[in-house]
Amino acid sequence: MATNRDTLRTWLRDAHAMEKGTIDNIERLVARLKAFPVLADRYQRHLEESRQQLQRLEQALSQLGSDPSALKDVGMKLAGIAQVYVTGPASDEPVKHCLAAYGYENFEIASYISLIAAAEECGLPEIKRACEQSLMEERAMARVIEESIAEVTGAYLRNPQAAAAAE
Repeated sequence: MATNRDTLRTWLRDAHAMEKGTIDNIERLVARLKAFPVLADRYQRHLEESRQQLQRLEQALSQLGSDPSALKDVGMKLAGIAQVYVTGPASDEPVKHCLAAYGYENFEIASYISLIAAAEECGLPEIKRACEQSLMEERAMARVIEESIAEVTGAYLRNPQAAAAAE
């Protein structure tokens, strides 16, 4: 029977895969947001935050005597690539990217909230603090995306070719 620490270890590995997928997605997305330089710049900063989050997760896993799951990491990378093919061919790609990114940021927020609760339950304050830092960063990025949705939508509706061509 799995202990609470075993469960936390599994969830940390899931979060590691989630962040690996995030990094892959952001690297592809930044180049596609040329029409929205402020948003692209913020994504570039979030890319660095995501890399730091990945390091914090690796440290947490190490503290629990574990490594990331290569299988889960590959699975999330493939999911990210699939997202590009789902939204890429759409004529309204910039809008679709914002919608998907906002949903994914909220998934990350929920993941970190759960990890914080689990770390607290397991009596692991260092892991809890690391996850709280990541949660703060994810919430900030979600706000940026939320505030950008209307701008991206409006830009697309005013000039679909310019918004899509800048991608």
